[in-house]
Amino acid sequence: MSTTALDQLVLASGPVSEAADRLLAGEPAGNLVLGRPAWAVVLAAVAHRSGRPMLVVPARDEEARDLAMDLSALLGHDTVALWPSRGAVAGGAVGIAPHLVGQRARALGVLGSAGHVVVASTAALVEKVPAAADRAAPIVVAPGERVDMDALVDRLAAMGYERVPQVEERGEMAVRGGLLDVSPSTADGPVRVDWFGDEVEGIRAFSPFTQKTIRPLKSVEMWPAAEPADAVLV
Repeated sequence: MSTTALDQLVLASGPVSEAADRLLAGEPAGNLVLGRPAWAVVLAAVAHRSGRPMLVVPARDEEARDLAMDLSALLGHDTVALWPSRGAVAGGAVGIAPHLVGQRARALGVLGSAGHVVVASTAALVEKVPAAADRAAPIVVAPGERVDMDALVDRLAAMGYERVPQVEERGEMAVRGGLLDVSPSTADGPVRVDWFGDEVEGIRAFSPFTQKTIRPLKSVEMWPAAEPADAVLV
């Protein structure tokens, strides 16, 4: 990552620069006392400077969510992942919300990857997670690719997506002729995948209320919407 003008201003502080230098050397950053409003800008500067994977651990889920949003604005959505707590007992009678499953899966998928920042609350870190062998990789589809629609629907069903007449919530999908509507567990809204024969002709975000296109997309990334019932938790 390259530093920005804001980063350079933040890194002019000796303690912050020293923390970044330690990360570059593969050492712990050490203790750096900061007020809450400075967390995101300092962490973004250190992330830009080091280029190393980072795990940031606020105390509570609310702090983790807010910090992940702030870091996404500074570093880019693709670079930052939120690892929330389940909000329910694993394997219990009450299922885990699809968006939480997706966020947790994505965070585990990018954890340790160069240039990525994962934000996890302490509550999330103490919860067990599916073993690596039970974690599903994301499905990524782009226009121009040859994709078997029925096979894709089956894969999504295996990842916990519910087939419904009309998509309204995350973790749902609907098939209508050569169209697949799906609301990815980590996305802000649903997308529509259009086929021409066995080739994906186009992908676009759309409003679930008006069914009208919002914007075309270059690709869609779909993470799990449910944890496997027989997953081994570690």
